[in-house]
Amino acid sequence: MVLTLRRIAMAAQTGDVSEAARLHAEYKQTVAAATPYLKAAEPWSLYNPAVHERHFSALRKLAELAK
Repeated sequence: MVLTLRRIAMAAQTGDVSEAARLHAEYKQTVAAATPYLKAAEPWSLYNPAVHERHFSALRKLAELAK
């Protein structure tokens, strides 16, 4: 998806508006298809501070047990 955004930007910079529009439509379809999966993964994201802390706390406990 990031690469598609870059391709849209490159097409727009060169004035290829039709290619930028085509790529943007493709991008919108990709985002729409991926959204349910991203929403399902969100509660498990390490970008969530509470999840991040629980995850690394558990890893620290495992590391201590391994000693």
